Amino acid sequence: LNPPGFPNISRFFSETFRFFWLTMEKYNGNYKLVCADNKAEMLTAWYGGMSGKDLEAALSPDNVLTTSVFCTSNGVKASFENSKVTSMNNTFEHVFGEEKAYGAPFNCKTVITKCGDNCMKEVATYGDGAVYTFTTTFSTQGYTVKTTGANGYIGTAYFERCDPCLAGFYVMESHENLDKMIMEDAGVSASVAAELLSHVAIRITENNGNWTMTDYMADVAPRTINFRLGEESEYEDEVFKMKGTQLVCKTGPATYSNIYKDAKTGKSSVWEATLTDDLMVFKCTKPLNTQSGTVTYRRLADIFGTWKVVANANIEGHMKAMGLPDSMITTVVNERPVSTTEYL
Repeated sequence: LNPPGFPNISRFFSETFRFFWLTMEKYNGNYKLVCADNKAEMLTAWYGGMSGKDLEAALSPDNVLTTSVFCTSNGVKASFENSKVTSMNNTFEHVFGEEKAYGAPFNCKTVITKCGDNCMKEVATYGDGAVYTFTTTFSTQGYTVKTTGANGYIGTAYFERCDPCLAGFYVMESHENLDKMIMEDAGVSASVAAELLSHVAIRITENNGNWTMTDYMADVAPRTINFRLGEESEYEDEVFKMKGTQLVCKTGPATYSNIYKDAKTGKSSVWEATLTDDLMVFKCTKPLNTQSGTVTYRRLADIFGTWKVVANANIEGHMKAMGLPDSMITTVVNERPVSTTEYL
């Protein structure tokens, strides 16, 4: 029931949770512990009294602690993996605001709440009565975990993001059935589809949450779309005769989905992208019609843009070896030219 004066309170809370999820969604990913102060005390608090050989192995410089974090609309899923202490590895799922009991390796009862657009707080109570608070704060580069106990501050751990970045330049390495999919969806001949796929590349950039993807296919003029993660936007592609809306979301560590809905037919398609350091596999999991396809892109250096020389050193000898006169060498050394690199 809604209190007087608040006819849409249920919608308010729904939108509040949705806003938090969309805000936190950009922090979903894989992370690695890079450093921590009072590491032994922190690990003892995290794992409810880790000691002996387990603690010694966890503190070893050869032990790599990695985590996976995925925020949902009402909670969080996470996993912890120690390369040298596998008995401490764990995967869990927690609903915000609810108390939940965990067995080994944590052996505690805990409550996790959100405390900001980029922050979560966990209060854990262990069997011996010890109570610890873990405050996790995210940034675009990683996250920190601040640990406090009954006697105050214990330490802070620093995790860095180790997911492949979506932004970059990619060239198609191979495809499966994409030609037949294009023939059906765009209504073109086999020869036209083959020509379009003779060379395919994409460039993805990001600026303050605004993403831009430029698509290059054969001799067709580059096509550019703009989007924000988790927000529906207009989509139009004259080559494939598509006009409607798209919704791009980050669905997990190094994975994304793109849902397209056609404005005229009401049909929809779903594409899923999976990233590694070198590749991006783009797979149609729900076709617009009957044909699906998969594209494998290889990541290459993104050298495109405008560049300005800001400094040079020891270029006089090179120019003299080229036979340039001293007057020209002086001019070149003092110049700061600007050049532009484009993809053709």
